[in-house]
Amino acid sequence: MLRSRSVRRLRLPAIVLAAALVLSVAPVLGDSSDTKAERERVRQGAAAVAAELDPLMAEDAELEEAVAALTAEVDAQQAKVDAVRVAITAAEARQAELEIEIGVTEADQAAIMARVRDRAVAEFVGTGSDDVDAYWSAPDLNLATRQRGLTDNVIDSEVDAVDALRGVESRLEGLVAEQEATRAQLVELEGEREARLGDLSAALVEQERLQAALDARIAEFVAEADALAAEEEALTALLRRQLSDEEAAAAAAAAAAEAVSTPASSGGGATGGSGGAPPPSNPGAQLSWPASGVVTSGFGPRWGRMHQGIDIAAASGTPVYAAAAGTVITAGYNGGYGNWVVIDHGSGMSTVYAHHSQLSVSAGQRVSAGSQVGLMGSTGNSTGPHVHFEVRINGTPYDPMAYL
Repeated sequence: MLRSRSVRRLRLPAIVLAAALVLSVAPVLGDSSDTKAERERVRQGAAAVAAELDPLMAEDAELEEAVAALTAEVDAQQAKVDAVRVAITAAEARQAELEIEIGVTEADQAAIMARVRDRAVAEFVGTGSDDVDAYWSAPDLNLATRQRGLTDNVIDSEVDAVDALRGVESRLEGLVAEQEATRAQLVELEGEREARLGDLSAALVEQERLQAALDARIAEFVAEADALAAEEEALTALLRRQLSDEEAAAAAAAAAAEAVSTPASSGGGATGGSGGAPPPSNPGAQLSWPASGVVTSGFGPRWGRMHQGIDIAAASGTPVYAAAAGTVITAGYNGGYGNWVVIDHGSGMSTVYAHHSQLSVSAGQRVSAGSQVGLMGSTGNSTGPHVHFEVRINGTPYDPMAYL
């Protein structure tokens, strides 16, 4: 008789276990479980930090790293979801196989039982089927003894059939137990799949948020860099004209001073003039920071463009200060730079402050180090409220970080 199909824990087929192993993301042969756990912990930690990142106040590199961390998290969660799906598919396939195997085994069981029953009937068919039934149901001990003798006789004559029946029943019991265990495992896998899908969905939301922020940052950066590059020639010309005027004034002053100190009868006139001053050999600590905030974009090439300065981000309206004493060459609106201020510090050095929401100085004005020149904003081509700060020597841009 078919036994009840009670649920028991049983190992899943090897293919299901192999699929479950995929749940350890990106396994490396030879890795210990501790190494895998540590790698998983580090990845999850990086993803958690990235999810908290404010893209507006993040450095370019920091934002790129955060997107990479969340992309890795998405890939890891997707791998886990895929692994659970593989395990579910394998378990469902095994369920279908078990249904077929159980059906075949039950048919074998029925055939063997029929064979044994037919043998018993054949042994005592002489009295008819009614007598056989009476014989089997006899209440007295003599008949019971005869029943045992009958059973023993049938078993002795059908040893192979009885052994086969016992084997079939044992196999059927195992198949039923495996079937129930696989069903239970499928329930667990369905729950695991829902949990993994939830993790994947959350990771995707964060990854898409920062990826969109990064894409916008890149697009805005490229637009800003292109706009500033369009003004590069004019700015360079302005600064070199200023330098030329300074050199001419210095030469005139030197000539006048020499004319006063040299007797007219000497007949020798000395000439002189300084060339463009080269970048200082030890530029550190020569300029003060122009604003409080976060450096979101450094000097140098990035995303196919050259960034000629640094971007310092803070809230709109944050004061912007002169990095050193000097004379304001220009203050006003200038295309990609928006509202900008350019200060000449002498000796060929000048600084540029761009994207102000409001200016506090005007052209020709003398300023001291730390004097307010404007308020931080996002005018011109800008990636949000910040000050774009440049340091130029003889018109050529240098990394401001070397001078701050």
